[in-house]
Order: sequence, then C-alpha cells, then structure tokens
Amino acid sequence: MRRVRRDRVCSFSICIGALILAVSIRAQTPRPPTLVSPDVASDRTVTFRLYAPQATEVQISGEWMGPSDKPLPLSKREDGVWTVSAGPFEPNVYSYGYIVNGVRVPLDPSSPTTLISANRYASSSFLIPGKPPKAWELRPVPRGTVHIHYFRSTRQDRDRPYYV
Repeated sequence: MRRVRRDRVCSFSICIGALILAVSIRAQTPRPPTLVSPDVASDRTVTFRLYAPQATEVQISGEWMGPSDKPLPLSKREDGVWTVSAGPFEPNVYSYGYIVNGVRVPLDPSSPTTLISANRYASSSFLIPGKPPKAWELRPVPRGTVHIHYFRSTRQDRDRPYYV
C-alpha cells in the first residue's frame, strides 16, 4: 500500500515538473506576427507573406504560372517575414504553395481559404473578384433550400445521397 502511494506521488511530481517546463518554454517562444496573406489589392495584384525566420530561401509557385515558369523568390525582412507581390491577375480563383528551403509547403498558415482537390491534395487559394461578379463569387441574391434525399443502390448495396 505504501509503495503504491509513493509511486503515485513520484508520477504526480514528474507530471507537474513537465508542465512547468512546458509553460516556461512556451513563455520564452516569441509569437509570430499576425500576417495578412494573400493580400489582394484593388489593382488585382497580390502580396504574399510568410513568417519563417529560420528559413534561408522561400519561393512561391501557383497555378497562374506556366509549366516552364520558375517559382517566384520571396524577400526576407528583418522581422523574419518573407514577402513578394505578383500580378495583376485576371478574375479567377488561384491556388498556390510555398517552397521553403527546397521543401514544398502547400498551405499558407495565414490564408483563410484552402482548396482540396479530389479529397487528396490541399493548397491555399485566393480570389480575384470580377466586375461584374463571376459565377463562382458570392452575391446578394435570394437563395433556396437544399434537401438531401437518399436512394438505395442495389448494385452497391448501400444508401446513396442526392441533393435537390
């Protein structure tokens, strides 16, 4: 009985020590700056920003580039933020990703939007709005209701959804 209690006290002490160590390390780690990226300007140019203070080289590639185009290099500021501007772009939705020290990073940590292709490949994206708005842009129009129904597929032996 006494040995069990001593083991619990030791385990509890180790847990508390680890918690104190983790909190002190977290307190010493500087917070990255809040960035706006991608930043779409009214002239349809886009500024990309990435906080990577330890990186030695950062590039960006996107689907707006041709197959023979090389990735765009970003410039490093003193605060560890890498930045580049590109464009102007035609109205559309574009995906992009960074290459940090030679490693492809598909998601921009500052980007609010992500595209997932075929439930497999993710990348960050941005929208260049059109005037008038393009078919894929949200507009203040009346909206209906979507109903989900199911039918039984005898070939697949399962219920399949369809939307009306």
